[in-house]
Amino acid sequence: MYFKLGVRVTLAFSLVCLSACSKHGNTVPSPASSSAGPEATSTTALNASLASNQHTSACGPIDEGAASDILGVSAVRPANSWHERPNDADDLVCVYNSSGIGAVVPSLKYEIISPTAALLGPMYSGMSVNPDEQHFDPGVAIASSGAIGSIDADNFHATILLRTNTIIARINVSGLPSADAAKAAAMKAASKF
Repeated sequence: MYFKLGVRVTLAFSLVCLSACSKHGNTVPSPASSSAGPEATSTTALNASLASNQHTSACGPIDEGAASDILGVSAVRPANSWHERPNDADDLVCVYNSSGIGAVVPSLKYEIISPTAALLGPMYSGMSVNPDEQHFDPGVAIASSGAIGSIDADNFHATILLRTNTIIARINVSGLPSADAAKAAAMKAASKF
């Protein structure tokens, strides 16, 4: 029963994503179609970034196996979506939740934003991690910042915001048993960019 339901949900999601991605022109362009207009600049930049960074799945640089390793769990359930942001930037959001059972399970969510080159610096400068949480310096990419917080004594989360030459990524891990585990998981995820 679960297998059939999982296949149906995955197939339905794939069809919706393919439809939405095609509708917005979010496909990797072939070399022959490099004469895209200015409206395709951010989509092309994200696709080029994904290709140049050797991303391994439809959800960017982190596949199910890597997500399981990052979260320290045996299996994850993936979900992803693609949508466009205003101001000439594309946005890919990926979520992996532990397949475990519980009120709070480990999860990984990351957002890859691909603004136009002119907006990359100003957009990153306007973003931040939670100012009310404990900050740390991840020391990754061109620029980055991090924060650790907790829901309660047993559930910690960490966020890393980073910038490369072509993208901005916001990485969130949650549902981890300690601040150190949350920070380590976020750092492991950030190393994929």
